[in-house]
Amino acid sequence: MKKKVLCIIMVAVLAAGIAAVIVLKNKTVKNDKVKEYGDIEQAIEAADFDLDYTDRLAGVPATGYSSNSSTIEITYGGAGFIRKTLGVADNSDSRSDLTEKDEQTINGYNVKLSGKDGKFYLATWEYNSFAYTVSINDSQEGVSLEEMTDYINSIR
Repeated sequence: MKKKVLCIIMVAVLAAGIAAVIVLKNKTVKNDKVKEYGDIEQAIEAADFDLDYTDRLAGVPATGYSSNSSTIEITYGGAGFIRKTLGVADNSDSRSDLTEKDEQTINGYNVKLSGKDGKFYLATWEYNSFAYTVSINDSQEGVSLEEMTDYINSIR
């Protein structure tokens, strides 16, 4: 009898946990749209976590700031973007054109690098329950490993 009661309690707790996850997931998807802001302070306030970032990407200054409760993105004109997302899922945009792949340890992070023609266009890594991306647009010539390392080291 005690085993039956214990089993019923465990099933109820598990069901309640699954229901809570579904509710939270649906709430995030429906009510948490990315919004653009006039400056980085507003984007950080909306996300409720901080972001240290580089002033320039591929020589272009920061021009746009957007966020929601789980993501902050800074765009650099047509040069590219940096992104920080709560969670450790890959938060980069799909880049099938980048056929050269590499992994490097940079500043203690396991960084996945993608590029073409000997230049890097994409870097992704995870740290402290956040996913990070540096993405250089195709309109640029890509960057060297040293330049990409500088960008990675400037982002927190």
